[in-house]
Amino acid sequence: MKALMVRTDFSLGESALKAEHAVKVAKEAGYTAVISADTMNIASVIPLQQAAGDEMAVICGVKLNVVDDPTYEYRAKLAKESNGCMESLERGRNYCFTALIKNEQGYRDICELMTLANTREQFYFVPRLALEQLAATYAKGNILLLTSDIGSVFQRPDFAKIISALITAGGRENFYSVVYPHPTPFYDQINVRAMKVASALKIEPVAFYPAYYEGVDDADIKDIAHMVMNNIKVDQPHRLRIPHQRDNAINGRRHLLQALKEFSVRMGVSVSAAMASTTQDSIVKACEWRWHEMAPALPKMADDEPATLMKLAVAGLRKRLSNKEFGYTPPASEHRVYVDRLKYEMETLTRLGFCGYFLMVHDLMNHSRETGIPVGPGRGSSAGSLVAWCIGITNVDPIRHGLLFERFINPERLDLPDADLDFSQARRHEVIEYLNARYGEEYVAGIPNFTYLGAASALRDTARIYGVDAADMAVSKELKNLEDDSLSLSELREQLASLDKYATKHPDAFKAASKLQNLMRGFGRHAAGMIVAGVPLTERTPVERRGDARCIAFDKRYCEAMGLIKLDVLGLATLDLLDSAKRYIKESTGKDINLDAIPLDDRKVLDGFAAGYTQGVFQLESGPMRKLLKDLGGGIEPMSFKTIVATTALFRPGPIQSGMLDDYVSVAKGFMAPHSIHPRLEEATKETNGVLLYQEQIMKSSRVLAGFSMAEADALRSAIGKKNMDKMKAIGSDFVERAQAGWVTLSLENGSTVEVHKKAKLMCSDGKRRTYDEAIGDNADIVDFGV
Repeated sequence: MKALMVRTDFSLGESALKAEHAVKVAKEAGYTAVISADTMNIASVIPLQQAAGDEMAVICGVKLNVVDDPTYEYRAKLAKESNGCMESLERGRNYCFTALIKNEQGYRDICELMTLANTREQFYFVPRLALEQLAATYAKGNILLLTSDIGSVFQRPDFAKIISALITAGGRENFYSVVYPHPTPFYDQINVRAMKVASALKIEPVAFYPAYYEGVDDADIKDIAHMVMNNIKVDQPHRLRIPHQRDNAINGRRHLLQALKEFSVRMGVSVSAAMASTTQDSIVKACEWRWHEMAPALPKMADDEPATLMKLAVAGLRKRLSNKEFGYTPPASEHRVYVDRLKYEMETLTRLGFCGYFLMVHDLMNHSRETGIPVGPGRGSSAGSLVAWCIGITNVDPIRHGLLFERFINPERLDLPDADLDFSQARRHEVIEYLNARYGEEYVAGIPNFTYLGAASALRDTARIYGVDAADMAVSKELKNLEDDSLSLSELREQLASLDKYATKHPDAFKAASKLQNLMRGFGRHAAGMIVAGVPLTERTPVERRGDARCIAFDKRYCEAMGLIKLDVLGLATLDLLDSAKRYIKESTGKDINLDAIPLDDRKVLDGFAAGYTQGVFQLESGPMRKLLKDLGGGIEPMSFKTIVATTALFRPGPIQSGMLDDYVSVAKGFMAPHSIHPRLEEATKETNGVLLYQEQIMKSSRVLAGFSMAEADALRSAIGKKNMDKMKAIGSDFVERAQAGWVTLSLENGSTVEVHKKAKLMCSDGKRRTYDEAIGDNADIVDFGV
């Protein structure tokens, strides 16, 4: 088995190798396995594994930073703050090892070690470990490589003592001494030590030629990536920590064998070709663990979660149907619709195992309200759930507003729910503190945000390090307004004369930007995302530091695959403003204002929107948004709540660039008659002036035109929302075929007729109803409310 060791762009500034491309290029070079070895980061294993599929083995490894005393700086800081004296200790030197995960225990041990390295006491610019911590953990499920890289333990005068301590703790069978046969004096010296240690301590030697970029022409790009990450100019005399070797491209196995042979001749050291073949094979075979999707892990909220949720939902529905909210009380004639919808949702949530999630969110919202923390009415797809409305997660009635449950929960796929929760910005920290206290810090963490160099940022960052003047650099601003953000800089150059002029004037900077486009730029923290797990997080992921916050190691795209359910806990200043206004009114007039009692057709409020009086209103306060509201307020129909809702959806790049915004406004002002793109879609688009504006409309359209089920319609919505071109193409082909099939009219036994799509997946309504009853059982005691 031919194995390639790679360091990807997840090692910021150390690599110009994009994780997704590494597998493709490695396959082309004849490799059958990839070993990831990023510095204190294992997050690249998911994109590597997803790219490899079943065609290539992906071994998860990590380069571990070890220091003699990782708590030195923290203790020195505490001593300084307390005006105390720091005991006389040396910081010691950093050195590194590479750990490869053998089994599930090894994965958890690595997660524990990296979490420990990220604690407040040990983190100092980078996460760091103590030798004792590594020795106590590594041998249960990991292989340890004595790397011959920059920062190698072989650079220390006491390397033999350190290695002996590790062997004593874990034995020789999980140890390998690594040779990186770069033809430079530095590597020759380190590699000779590696071979001597292997012989003296009876450790097997192994050879790798690690790859940090794709092709031989990309060596300078790795250095430029380092300069971009560290804000170093190209003409700076001493460029910090840039290695001098230029031989870390993805090359074939012959390149390694030839380099190993030349090292042997050059240094007079006996080596074996088995170091690059048989020994590699034994390592790959020993490392059986592969990244895989994990089952959802939610906190246990009740002994019988479905029954508990049903009880809350029934009580909530009874209350909702008897109260007036936003000027509306559901008429008695519609109560059966609410009851049936609740039964359907509860059956789905019970079958998918999501009742605990709803109970967890309800608990958080309930605590916030009880402690006086302002909460929002509920945004996003969770507003499509009647259960969420019944138990107070959202104040949006999905039946009144025509919202679809399937947009939130797909009944045919185990897609994890994701609720958008808004809280007081000033008191958001109290919400996080409650989560930590309620579930335990080891179960709660934030979500990181991975940022990448897009076309504009790649151009801007490379221009900065090449010393391009601000006037020429301004061309990057033009790239932000282009419709297709998937185009490369070379493709964009053909469309923009100004970019072509820039590339001609600054060829080196433009070439570098083109190479760096889509490379990892940095790790941040998601503004709202939180994870609350039912198992200790270190069973699934390392927990890292982002400033003063704790975050999981994998970004929001991979939370679901890790079985970690995300909560969006967003702090909104608008809620603080509303709370202050209510308190001021109370102090001034003695009146308690209930915002939920304000009807949605209040004329004074709507006229204020039509006049653009929306400063301080969430999502509606910008100048262009106020102008749009004024345009719509001057239309042939008076301003309405549905128009305000449409405005928030219209003022986005897609509707603006596609012309939907112009069409909507033209119809509203009477300059154009409403027209749908298909006669069958007139009903679905009548409230949006013939424009397909909402995701619910996309779902309904796929059902009307192609006979999609609700689950299939949601899959289409998800692919569009995530801009997943591969899924959109696959679904698109199915959509076209089924849309062309058309509809037929069936005659029923009672003499009536019904239109049925030829390709629709039919299910007997009576059989569906029985399924509900069986799934819910005796606990499904829903009151009929006299219907």
